[in-house]
Amino acid sequence: MHSTQKFSIDPTGQIILRLGSVILCVAGFALAAALARDNPFLSFKVLLHIVLGLCGFLSLWWVQRKKFQRAAIFLLACYWAGSAAVTVINGGLRGPNLINFPVLLVLTSWLLGSVSTLIMVTLTEIFMSVLLFADAQGLSTVANYDNKAAHFIFLSAILFATALITVLAHLGYLRKVTEAQQTAAALAERERELEQHLDQLEAQVLARTLELSRAKELAESASQAKGSFLANISHEIRTPLYAITGMAYLVRTELGRKGMLPVEQSEQLNKLDAASTHLLELINTVLDLSKIESGKLELGLDELNLELLVDQVIHMVQVRAASKGLAMEHRVDALPFGLCGDITRLRQALLNYVGNAIKFTEAGSVRIEVRLLSQDDTTALIRFSVIDTGPGITAELASRLFQNFVQANHDTTRKFGGTGLGLAITRKLAELMDGQADVISTPDQGSEFWFTARLQKSAQLPSLPAADAPLPDSRDILRSRFAGARVLLAEDDEFSAEVSRYLLEDAGLTVDLAEDGEKAVQLAIQGRYALVFMDMHMPKLDGIEATQQIRASGATLPILAMTANAFKADMDLCMAAGMNDFVSKPTTPDLLYAKVLKWLSPANQSPNRSE
Repeated sequence: MHSTQKFSIDPTGQIILRLGSVILCVAGFALAAALARDNPFLSFKVLLHIVLGLCGFLSLWWVQRKKFQRAAIFLLACYWAGSAAVTVINGGLRGPNLINFPVLLVLTSWLLGSVSTLIMVTLTEIFMSVLLFADAQGLSTVANYDNKAAHFIFLSAILFATALITVLAHLGYLRKVTEAQQTAAALAERERELEQHLDQLEAQVLARTLELSRAKELAESASQAKGSFLANISHEIRTPLYAITGMAYLVRTELGRKGMLPVEQSEQLNKLDAASTHLLELINTVLDLSKIESGKLELGLDELNLELLVDQVIHMVQVRAASKGLAMEHRVDALPFGLCGDITRLRQALLNYVGNAIKFTEAGSVRIEVRLLSQDDTTALIRFSVIDTGPGITAELASRLFQNFVQANHDTTRKFGGTGLGLAITRKLAELMDGQADVISTPDQGSEFWFTARLQKSAQLPSLPAADAPLPDSRDILRSRFAGARVLLAEDDEFSAEVSRYLLEDAGLTVDLAEDGEKAVQLAIQGRYALVFMDMHMPKLDGIEATQQIRASGATLPILAMTANAFKADMDLCMAAGMNDFVSKPTTPDLLYAKVLKWLSPANQSPNRSE
């Protein structure tokens, strides 16, 4: 039982075993029927073939029950015994039935292997030797054999050749089968290893994806927290800063008109203005850097007049330059018409350079140059340079100067102040405008700070400056053209309301104050106002909801946000609510008057249909 359980046969051997059993069964019964015609039914020949047919049937039955070893041994044993008996009956060594033995060897090799084949060859050889001995003794009565030794040698050679060829062929087949099985096993093992590796990779990818997802969530949370912090701190600083700068302006203006402003107080107010301006610049710088690094800074597209832009920059720094005896020079080359870009960021970048040049140059001049580097059908690459006669810087320092919070040295910070962010922001702005920024400098010979910007070309010629650009005579224009115009100021902060009210009334306007959002809605709908200034954060109803209710009533008067919230998201929120413009606190009187002048102009006025 144990050996039977361990016996295995390949599919080809199973087919051969089944086919051999069928042939033996059919041939045995068929030959028995044929022999029964000429011989008695109980004769040896007929009974022999009946027994062979039964052996074939029994072997086939075992095959069907998958008892392959028993079926193979029984089939081959019966086949050999039958072949031997038929050989004895039908002519011995010279009879035709000897052909069964080579076939038997082939079957043995396929079914039972090489060892069984060699055993079968030995038995067959012994059988043939017995036949030869019997013939020599004259026991043969069926045929007369001549040269029986030659026949014996010939048949033995055939048997051994058949056995050898069969064994070798079967061994080759088994080797191929073994190789194929080994290859299949190797492939299966490789596939299993590959599946394990893929499973590991999937697990690693999933784990890494989860880690990245968590890291992204943390980064987004940190970015949101940073943005919220900056927005809140900006609002909380800008609101009192607007009160400080506004009150300083109010004191200077009133005492100046009455001739009661001593020189000492004037200088103190100048210092107060300078400190406030520096604090505002610091806040704006930090906010700009945050916007740039978070990718939230969007560039505008304004029609540009670069010569006018340079004039404005020089006008803004002229007093500082004159106080140090520095000459302000400029040269603007011929440029293509219709250039468009972000005028605010260009002005900011130029002011960073010019402000630094004035700060560090003790004598000589500061020169602004604007020239065309290249152009195509749609864009032009413009180079802006600021050249000074200052102390210059070393190459080693120049390589670090455009990094965040880097200045020439610690003495520079103590002597001149600053955050070390201006140049870094300028480079980032230049890169946002598809340009570059750098410095060319030699110690003791001055420096040239430059940046490039790729500007768009418009089909139209450049227009005049926008109506809300700061104009020195905006207040006088308001007094002469729009004196008595009614303006609603929605502001809950007492100091901010006092400053804004003073500035607007100083321009000849009539101002009504609403301390909360509900009152602002009521007055805007009931009154006939030319303009509304709306704070974003107020009690009862914030500026966004108040504006939405005013617009829902059908009122079309201009509404301007006036708030310490300085982020673009705040501006977008105000515009979406129905406001027309945005004034960021703290503002300057000139900018405020320019905004008022723009929206009181007939082109921007429409009848208030709230009545």
